[in-house]
Formats: sequence, structure tokens, C-alpha cells
Amino acid sequence: MSETVVFLGTIASRGLQFERAISLGYSVSPTITATTKYVVCGQNVGSEIDDARKLAITILNEREWENLVAQREEDDGLNSNRTSPTTNAERKRERSESSDDELSDNHDVFAKPTTYMTAYNKFWEIRLDGRKTYVRTGNIDDKEEIYVTMKEHKSLADAKQAMINLIARKASQGFQKQNKPPPTTDIKSNKVSVKRQKIDDNSIVSTITNNTTFKKSTTLPPSIINAKPKSILKGNIPKVLLAHSWKEDEVDPTGWWISEKLDGVRAFWCGKRGVFLSRQGKIYAAPAWFTKGLPKDIDLDGELFGGRGKFQSTVSIVKAGVEEWKKITYQVFDVPSYSGVPFEDRMAYIEDLVEKHKPPYVQLVQHKYCKSAKDIFDELKRVETAGGEGLMIRKPKSEYACGRSNTLLKIKTFFDGEALVEGYERGKGKYTGMTGALKCVMACGKKFKVGSGLSDKERKNPPKIGSIIIYRCQELSDSGSPRFPTFVGVAIDKNKPKDPDFGHKLKIK
Repeated sequence: MSETVVFLGTIASRGLQFERAISLGYSVSPTITATTKYVVCGQNVGSEIDDARKLAITILNEREWENLVAQREEDDGLNSNRTSPTTNAERKRERSESSDDELSDNHDVFAKPTTYMTAYNKFWEIRLDGRKTYVRTGNIDDKEEIYVTMKEHKSLADAKQAMINLIARKASQGFQKQNKPPPTTDIKSNKVSVKRQKIDDNSIVSTITNNTTFKKSTTLPPSIINAKPKSILKGNIPKVLLAHSWKEDEVDPTGWWISEKLDGVRAFWCGKRGVFLSRQGKIYAAPAWFTKGLPKDIDLDGELFGGRGKFQSTVSIVKAGVEEWKKITYQVFDVPSYSGVPFEDRMAYIEDLVEKHKPPYVQLVQHKYCKSAKDIFDELKRVETAGGEGLMIRKPKSEYACGRSNTLLKIKTFFDGEALVEGYERGKGKYTGMTGALKCVMACGKKFKVGSGLSDKERKNPPKIGSIIIYRCQELSDSGSPRFPTFVGVAIDKNKPKDPDFGHKLKIK
């Protein structure tokens, strides 16, 4: 019968720890019994810990569990190349009698090429140095404590095979090889303290602590900790969540979450590629300093936003700007990678991301709890009076759906449409020599003109014929044309027109 491990309380990367325990031959159980080998305790442990004490079971904190796993994994990496079991005495003879100074001095071996792997916000790397294998592991975003093990093997062949076995084991646990990020501190120039701990069979593990301190992550909901990130990309196209219009007589908004509908450029952050993508898969080339602090293994959904009424200038910056990116922000409103996790927990992840990394150009879109329909009308009036576009409301505990969903609804008193530019009308009076209006055609084939909203700069250099523009109107006239159309900007990620959805017109009460 295999030995059993029980995890109690809130454990960082719980799903990963389960897989690591199972891969080492342990069984994972939710309850403590007489056959339990270890109890690993996180935060907020309940009264169950008393049962472990009564049964004299070995109790480990998360750090001690990490140390034990690191050493067992390295031992197994060597033993899997053997035809006979290895005794504890043999293990001790094979392990170098390294002093604290030697472990500290050899920490810079990781400045040389290594195999670097990541999963669940953890990193793991290994380097072969002669007959010695060095393994280093820790949290990607919290390098205050880094765990290092070193083993000297009987031969170079044994060392190479151990390294191969260990890499294969990590891959089976979901770790993937990545390019190693540049160091944030020069470890050789920092004072490093080394603590030696004895775990189980007297194996030696070092805990290396940099003087540089990093803010520790807040406790995330278990649904996030246990979830495996998934991609919503289909080729290069992100299948983002899209909204329906709110119909007051059909949906009671009580209990939903209210946020402002931002008048910006929809942008999907692809963490693996480190780029922003449009809904059509077009890359928005943001400067590296703008994306600093954004996750490399998680995708985000949001809006590149330059402020209310700044849609066209935002489009210009996204298309061709560099330094101008300092004038906009990335407003994050969801985490598609955790599509199956409740909305409130996804928001907790974004809050943790912003608080921990403090990306200078990233902000979390704020949501308000809706107590009644009156909250909708009050907030809509406030936002539109301030020059905002409207509201979005999100169903509580909803998942992230790919495509249009009734869990996300938009609310506004004006309507947006997209039209094809097919010509220009000459300007008169102060607009002589410039464009007076754009001649456009709707998706339904109806032709109309739009001049309101064009700046002097845009009148001198109007959108190209064949381009798609966004316009805003109140309703359709009796003849079917947009009533009081206003130019909003060029739809840089669209290639065909789309008429406004007048299926439900909301009036502010």
C-alpha cells in the first residue's frame, strides 16, 4: 500500500502539489487516517490538525514539503536508471558533503545555460556540472526564497541520466520548457544566506534567501489555485466573450455586477506570445515598457483606453504610436485562461496581479454590485453625463463564454454601427478645401453621410475609401438612415460593415 499525504488549509498551487505527490508514489487523501504518512499544512488549517498530532503523523509546512519533494524527485531521477534499489546509506555516500559555503558559492552555476521549466506560477531548473546536478525551484513572482539541491553522482553517465529522468518527470507534471527570463538581481553580488534543513532521511537541502524582498501574493480562491489555464485561441483568433443588449423587461439585474462600457480598442493579451491581439487576430505592437508586469502564462481580456471621448486618438496610438502609448492604459476586465472559474474569482486573480506586480499601465475595471434596476439607470445617467459610452453588466458567478453570451449585457442610449466609406462630400465655409462629410453605406445597403464628429485633422486626411468606420446614432429615420450620426473613428480590426442593433431601445428614467 502506498503512503498517503493529506493537504490541509489553503495550499499554494494545490493542483500541482497533488500531481507531484502522486508522481512520487504517494496517495492523496482528503482525510487523516492511521496510514497517513505526511500532513502538509497551508493557511487557515482547521481542527483536523489535532487528529494528526494524536496519531503522531509527520506534519510539514509548505516550505518543508517543497524541500522534501525536491530531494525525493532528485533521488528518483537517479534511482530510475538503476536495476536495484538504492539504500539510504548509498544515498548518503553519493551525496556530496557540501558545506554551506559551497552551496552558496555554487549558486552562480545557474547563471550558465540551464533547462528552465514552468507551471502553476512555479519555476524549476536544472544544470549538469560534471558529475553534479543542481536543481533550483521556487515561485516565479516571489523569489524571496529559492530552494536549491545539489547531488554528486558516481559517474557522468549517471548524472546525465538523472537529469533526463528529472526533466521527464517535470514534463509529466505539466511543466513546460521556457526561455529563462533575465535575472532581476545579480545573485553573486548580493549577500546570500543559506539554511540547512534535515528532512526525513537526513537529506540536505539548502534554502537560499536573497536580500531583495518581493511582495508576497495574497491568498487566491481555491477555484483559481486548482484551475489549469486554458487558451481560447483558435489559431491566431481569440474567441472572446461578446455581449447582448440588456432588455429591461426580460432580465432583472439585481445581484449582477455593473461596470462602465469603455470607448476604447478591445485587446486580448496573449501571455505565451507576449502580445496584444485584436478580435481578428491582428497584433497591436505595444512597447515592452507598456507590457511590463503582465503575465507570461495567462491570457487577459481588456480594452486599450485613452479616456472618454478619445477613441480615435487611441486608435491612432495603437496603430502607429510608440511613446504615445504612455497616454493610454490597458483596462483589464476578465481572465479567459480561467474560463471555467466563477467571475468573482477571476476578478480576485486580476486584483492579485495588479497588487503584486503593479504594472504601470494596467488597471482593473471596477465593478459595482447592483441592488436594483434603479442602480442601472442612476449609473447610466452618471456615466453618459460624464461623456462615457454606457454600461456593461455581468451575471454573478458566470463563466467566461466564447462568443456572444447572455451572461454579459451592454446598456446604452445611443447605438453604434459600422459603415463602409465609399466617397467624400466637399466641405463648405470654414471647411472649404477639406472633407465636409463621409459618404458611407450600411451593411443593409442604405447610403448616408456623416460629418459630425470629424476633427479638422480628420477632415484634411479623411479615412480611406474602402475602410470601415464606426458611427453613433440615436435611432433610424423613417427612410431607414441613421438619425443624427456622429463619426467615432476607424474600425481598425473590421473588414465589413455592421448595422446598429435597434432591437431594444433603452430610455433613461
